[in-house]
Amino acid sequence: MITKVQNGKYKVLLVAMPNVHVGINEVISVPNLGIASIAGNLKNCDFRTLDLVLVKSDIEKYLFKIIDQYSPNLVGLSCMSFQYGTAIQIAKLIKTWKPNIKIAIGGYHPTLVGENIEKSPDMSFLDFVVRKEGEISFNSIVQAIQQDDDFQNIPNISFKRNGEIIHTQTQTTINLEDIDLPDRTHRIIDKFKVGFKKSDSLETSRGCVMPCSFCSIRKMYGKSLRKYPIERVISDLKINQELGVKYIFVVDDNITLDVNRFMNLCDEIKSNKLNNINYFVQASSKGIASNPELAKKMAEAGFVGVFLGIENASKKNLEYFSKGEDTLEESRQAVAYLRENKLGVLGGFILGNPNDDEEAFWDNFKFSKELKVDG
Repeated sequence: MITKVQNGKYKVLLVAMPNVHVGINEVISVPNLGIASIAGNLKNCDFRTLDLVLVKSDIEKYLFKIIDQYSPNLVGLSCMSFQYGTAIQIAKLIKTWKPNIKIAIGGYHPTLVGENIEKSPDMSFLDFVVRKEGEISFNSIVQAIQQDDDFQNIPNISFKRNGEIIHTQTQTTINLEDIDLPDRTHRIIDKFKVGFKKSDSLETSRGCVMPCSFCSIRKMYGKSLRKYPIERVISDLKINQELGVKYIFVVDDNITLDVNRFMNLCDEIKSNKLNNINYFVQASSKGIASNPELAKKMAEAGFVGVFLGIENASKKNLEYFSKGEDTLEESRQAVAYLRENKLGVLGGFILGNPNDDEEAFWDNFKFSKELKVDG
């Protein structure tokens, strides 16, 4: 339900795409943290966030209802590459229904291939392309529109002026100290659950300095690792606890790059009595294997599962990925540490590489069986 807003107040709708990998959303549903973070950094406007992933039928009809009821001035669409086609369909629908609504698109796909978007017919349905992190740039667009300012000084965006597409300067990363906490209270739909218990997502850091050739993170943030103060993370967790969240997915790109910090965070979670929440995290085999105390502290802090970057059973492929020679043994050790502390392990494997054949697929299957991962 959309609550009434003050007349005349500028209204922003942030939308996450409905596309998910088949099967995953049948078991768990997790809110999009990107649009929640952008929402938390909006000033001087009314806003709502909409995760279309929870809309199970006739998305077009549902979206029309929301647009008609809320009547936003600006819609922000967040998408990854496999969601881009849907984002453009939505932009086209909105422009058909209400041509005066401004539309911005952002996320991984616009960051990585923004030039392709701007040169394509798709740009006729878009007013702004936001590259890299959107918290500051998107809010700057909102303020500039209301104040009738030029967009030229807003970093990491492209916009249309008199039929010409203007590109502003690129700023690689933003200072995390300048980012406010995500907004989790303006969701149009807030029924994210694991089983019957409320779920949410959270980050404690951004970026990764590893050279893995298959990853897009360095295209998004450059070679960097930026960490939020642990006090800030604890504040965010307390908000989640107050909102009744029982499952949290920690979405850091590589939280195990700084193992000592991760262990300190686990200690703080426990000391602040936040370990009654169930935590899932994605982690590298190298990080988990590097210290036997880490998995123990994770278990004490309430972590129940890890998406582990095992990557591949082939040393040749690991070399192709720019991974180290010890990765296979590190995966064995990491799974053993997690198992000893009763943490579930979801193995992450990358298949279908240029030189893969049927035998390569069977090798990975056998390795996953050897490790006894849960999935």
